[in-house]
Amino acid sequence: MEGIRDYEAMVPVEPPSMSRAFPHSGHYTMRTGWDEEALYLYFHCGPLGGGHGHADMLHIDLHAYGRDLLTDLGRYNYSDHTPHRKALKESSAHNTTVVDGIGFTGIRDTWSFDRMAGPMGCKWISKPDFDYVEGMHDGYLYGNEPLIPRRRIIFIKPYFWLLIDSLACREQHTLTQHFHFPHPPGEVLMEADTRICRTNTPGEANLSIIPITTADLCGEVGEGVISREYNLLEPNSNASYSRTGRGWISIMQVLYPHRPGETASPRVRKVPVYRHTGEQVHDGQAEACGVQLPGMEEEFILVVSHRAPSGHFDCYVLEGMQIFGEVVLMTPQGRKMQSTVII
Repeated sequence: MEGIRDYEAMVPVEPPSMSRAFPHSGHYTMRTGWDEEALYLYFHCGPLGGGHGHADMLHIDLHAYGRDLLTDLGRYNYSDHTPHRKALKESSAHNTTVVDGIGFTGIRDTWSFDRMAGPMGCKWISKPDFDYVEGMHDGYLYGNEPLIPRRRIIFIKPYFWLLIDSLACREQHTLTQHFHFPHPPGEVLMEADTRICRTNTPGEANLSIIPITTADLCGEVGEGVISREYNLLEPNSNASYSRTGRGWISIMQVLYPHRPGETASPRVRKVPVYRHTGEQVHDGQAEACGVQLPGMEEEFILVVSHRAPSGHFDCYVLEGMQIFGEVVLMTPQGRKMQSTVII
């Protein structure tokens, strides 16, 4: 009773920081506030956690304007008498990536695993204007060709996220992203030419997934189930993107949350990147995108170097500006562009 009285006497206080990293457990959160209308993204790159754990390495949840926009599929029950128990623990049941359709953590049954992916380090940077997180795992080191998936997320506050998934490989492989939407599913559509995926739930917040480039990019929308309570299955929708290649595979998208009733989307363009000597670099070296938000004349430009310049003598150039750094944010300042090295 004394403990109950002490608990009831506690005064609730908002945490002093919005975005926060918990590196020992592998939990990383990006947010704009503590009210339900705030924008929030959760990223996981940490240990599995035992038999209760799911194959959720590099998984993200996304919430904005009072609604969950991306979520995992839940847990359903603890019995092997139905295939849903195992299916909802799989890598593909989370908002993460898989290689060649094979889960990075092998699930044997309700409580045991064939192999367990572990984190391979994480980078975290939080500033007033942006958050950055990066993670990798060892779930594909068992084959003939060791593979290390990498996920990078940049939050341009308080507007949108840039998601970058990549894989370096010698042989041909397929990198697939999975996105799962909450219940009720609403309408989920993907444009055939642009591969832009949009949710359409009237009167609620919605999400647009906007690819930077569609070359060799496959995408589709499907239907599935989600378990928000024990022993309960409900319908939901999902989307997946995949790209097949060798040498370097990357998929970049803008994740843009819409306020209820907002229909306009950002204008997104691929920005060419050049070496200081003048030749254009290929996507396996560096990629850049411009994002112009609805109602704004300004454009954010984000540069992601897959192979960062080796020194001050070997820089990248775009929009007439030299770029030094692995991830760089360029924003307009009057008639000039201001560059900020994120990492």
